[in-house]
Amino acid sequence: MGRQAKWWRVQQITRVFLKHGFGYLWDGRKEIASPERGRSMGRRLRQVCEELGPTFVKLGQLISTRPDLVSPEVAAELEQLQDQVPPVPFEVIARCLEEEFDKPIDRLFSFIDPTPLAAASIGQVHRARLPSGQEVAVKVQRPGIEGHIETDVAILEELAAWAEVHTQWGKIYPLTAIVGELRQSLRRELDYRLEAQYARQMRRRLPDESDVYIPDVVGEYSTRRVFTAEYMEGSKLSSQAVEALSQERKRRLARTIAETILHQMLVDGLFHADPHPGNWLVKKDGSLVLLDFGMVGRLTPEHKSQLADLIIALMRQDTPAIVEALLNLGVAPVDVDRVALYRDVDEIRDQFYEVPLHEIDIRDVVRLTFELSFRHQIRIPTHLTLVGKAMVTLGGVVEQLDPSLSIVELAEPFGTELFVGRYTPRAAAEKLAAYGRRWRKIAEEAPDWLAEWASAAGDGELRLGLRLRDGQWALRRVERAVNRLAASVILLSLAVVVAALVLGGFARSPVPTWFYTAVTVGLAAIGAITFWLIMEITRSGKK
Repeated sequence: MGRQAKWWRVQQITRVFLKHGFGYLWDGRKEIASPERGRSMGRRLRQVCEELGPTFVKLGQLISTRPDLVSPEVAAELEQLQDQVPPVPFEVIARCLEEEFDKPIDRLFSFIDPTPLAAASIGQVHRARLPSGQEVAVKVQRPGIEGHIETDVAILEELAAWAEVHTQWGKIYPLTAIVGELRQSLRRELDYRLEAQYARQMRRRLPDESDVYIPDVVGEYSTRRVFTAEYMEGSKLSSQAVEALSQERKRRLARTIAETILHQMLVDGLFHADPHPGNWLVKKDGSLVLLDFGMVGRLTPEHKSQLADLIIALMRQDTPAIVEALLNLGVAPVDVDRVALYRDVDEIRDQFYEVPLHEIDIRDVVRLTFELSFRHQIRIPTHLTLVGKAMVTLGGVVEQLDPSLSIVELAEPFGTELFVGRYTPRAAAEKLAAYGRRWRKIAEEAPDWLAEWASAAGDGELRLGLRLRDGQWALRRVERAVNRLAASVILLSLAVVVAALVLGGFARSPVPTWFYTAVTVGLAAIGAITFWLIMEITRSGKK
């Protein structure tokens, strides 16, 4: 897109925002915050996204997963955004496939249905048959969509940077961070090779006894812009065929779906982040098929451990543990009001006090957690907002099939297993190895730091800034720490001297008469300083 076309697009975006009542973003005014205003703003923002097309629909969907960044009312409105657009003519799709594989369409497939199974803003899916006779589903990226999205995101980056400096609204919301997250999300979604990779990984990790099936990827027919997998027959969860199933069948389906997503999340660390009814098929034999791996979340062992802390703290209704888990999960402002945070957590805890686990709705837990984060400006990382989105979506699916099933109750053993798993010998060894690598890096870099500090001090350029809320208390703590550090240095020096004496003494023959006296005095000094350090540490721990 040239400069003139880009300028036209900027004007179009501006006109649409003004049309839907967002003029105050440009003139510096600030909307009065209230739930009704939030709903109105969310509704108008949804209309803006729908009018401006695919990039903005994806932006709205992304914002709807970040209720820690926007109000719950705005997030709820944006959740209603639908990624459904008119299909691209089949002639255009056929030409895309021929260009991608450098073969005529009749040599690629013995049959391909010109009517798409589904059409979305980035791609559409067609049923086809390979020359081998295998039935497949082929997802083809819309031509030109990547360049269009790239231009829109570049414009959004410029607008976000301008708004954060010149508007009140931009100073409230981290717009550049949201747009940066959008760019990463869209880049992943535009590369179908990643979707193929995630589908393969999840398929491999399914337990042998699982009643869930993930279609096999057809690698030779999958590229950056085309994704091909085996075609599966079945009824969508939202279909009348599933609605007509017996209550017992639906209960089994609900439990299987919930346990599958929880296992992916809390055991595998790679999970489907959008398990809505349209992404599940029910086969005639009662087994399930999981589809569409465009939105996937990842949790490292550390992330899973942090999540386990929160789950266990919530189960125990332990306010201090909940607060610490929240602060560990997110990025809190330096001046976060811990007193107010504790008070708000107590209020949430009281809502669930003595409520049986099977009566707690996971969607309420996620909603309240994100509302708390938004109120105290605790930013939750993307991988954990995807956990929240998946849990909320999962809660809706489970309620549709079996309202009596509690995801919270199902999640408890997973959380407990994660918690206990930290204290296995293997986990302890891995943690020690990680600490070793960290301290080794610090030791390697320490001489450079010291040299820089010494150089800065010698030039009179070294500055140290401290902001203390309780100066005297902090200074006493620092003084004790410095004393202990000095004692530790002396202790280490004595140990080195004594070791040198021992090695040097035994290397000489005969052993000098003063040798035993010097070693005895050195060991006595080491013992005295060690005793004093232990007493100091013990006393400081009680204060």
